[in-house]
Amino acid sequence: FMNEIIIIKKPRKTMTMTIKPDGQIFVYAPKNYPDHKIHQRIASKKTWIERTKQRISKKQLPQLTKEQCLLFWEIYTLVPIEETQTQEFLDTVQKILSIPKHTKKEERLRSLAKTYLHKKFSWRVAYHWSVVNRLFIRSQTTKRGTCSSKKNIWLNRKLITLPEWVIDYVICHELAHLTHMNHSSRFREHCRSLYPRTNEAKTWLKAHGHIVG
Repeated sequence: FMNEIIIIKKPRKTMTMTIKPDGQIFVYAPKNYPDHKIHQRIASKKTWIERTKQRISKKQLPQLTKEQCLLFWEIYTLVPIEETQTQEFLDTVQKILSIPKHTKKEERLRSLAKTYLHKKFSWRVAYHWSVVNRLFIRSQTTKRGTCSSKKNIWLNRKLITLPEWVIDYVICHELAHLTHMNHSSRFREHCRSLYPRTNEAKTWLKAHGHIVG
């Protein structure tokens, strides 16, 4: 399986491994980490890699049609509405999302992500008395969210595909970085204090997180 592996070295302290839906394996290692040790680590994880790939293949979602989209880990149907209708809607019971005629699917989902994530984020910030400079919602290839030393936070707009309780974890994870700009034991403890379901959410993301990053 070595031909399926892409090794990326960057400034970091630990080595991590991610398996994408197509079976591609990404290894992120510290810049000065010896290549032979990376390969030894990969070889030691062979059983885990095979089991994870099997689990991912079983958890693949069905192909969505042009009239469908994935929201909050549910398949929603897009229902066209007239441009003159000012009230767009999201029906979480019947799993329906309105979309104005002549509006592209991706454009509607970007708009929904911006509105939804800003609202959920603002509630969390107020609830935890956090101090944030600015929030940005954008498309990101691998990261679900990031936090800068200037207290700016970025959230991946694709987060709206995840269950709402997992989205809450991602937001709290970034809020915890406002206090701890690392992944130390203090950071993990703080993250759990902000969101008690942290361990459960992390386990869920390990099994399903290939959908977002």
